[in-house]
Amino acid sequence: MLTIATWNLEKLTPRSWKRKDSIKQKIQEINADIWVFTEIKHGNQLAADFLPNYQVTTSQEYNSGFADVMICSRFPHQKISLESQTYETACVSIELDSHRPLIVYGTIIPYRNDGVIKREKLALDQVYVAIWEKHQAAIAHQGNDWASLIQKYPNHALCVAGDFNQSRDETGWYSTKKVEKLLTEQLDRSHLICVTEKNFGLAKRQNIDHLCISQNFAKSYQVSAWENFTGSIEMSDHNGVMAELSVE
Repeated sequence: MLTIATWNLEKLTPRSWKRKDSIKQKIQEINADIWVFTEIKHGNQLAADFLPNYQVTTSQEYNSGFADVMICSRFPHQKISLESQTYETACVSIELDSHRPLIVYGTIIPYRNDGVIKREKLALDQVYVAIWEKHQAAIAHQGNDWASLIQKYPNHALCVAGDFNQSRDETGWYSTKKVEKLLTEQLDRSHLICVTEKNFGLAKRQNIDHLCISQNFAKSYQVSAWENFTGSIEMSDHNGVMAELSVE
């Protein structure tokens, strides 16, 4: 059994003491073999506290230690440099003991209003950016990454995980049919299935963090999610999600 989890930590820093302990407790409770965290700062310091025996790789850091993606695994892994690296992605190759090697591609797909500039507010040197525009562009770009990876590493399975900024559970909670279709087309292109396309029935919000795996990687799987709140403490503005995979 292989457990993979992903969670947006809402710019957690080592000093976020009001929620740090609760997040640490939840991470240890989930006890995943592979984690894809998004929106973290000083990730290596946090990983040393939360997951001291895990190997860590982060996306390119900016703004004094802020990184969009951090991958932590119990297994040895090697960083893969993508052809057109962005701050929003990180990629590693993981050796899963005697099992098929796995590539994990961690991501943030930009949110709906990322970079949006209304026409009436354009300055002379600015270009109009519509709602979902950067989101759609990232789907196309990352879809090319996935296709390139499976071509370059034909013996590896692929897992794409992170903050997709799409609810994908037919509620339309944070999504449109158009952007869902664009992402589905790119997943199909690389023979990936999104195993978290369901309404988990959580109280406060829907899931927009997702896990996708190669179609022939797992014999079976079970998925679950957890609330962004514990008691009165808001751990993040995102729920987390995990998949338990029975692999060949």
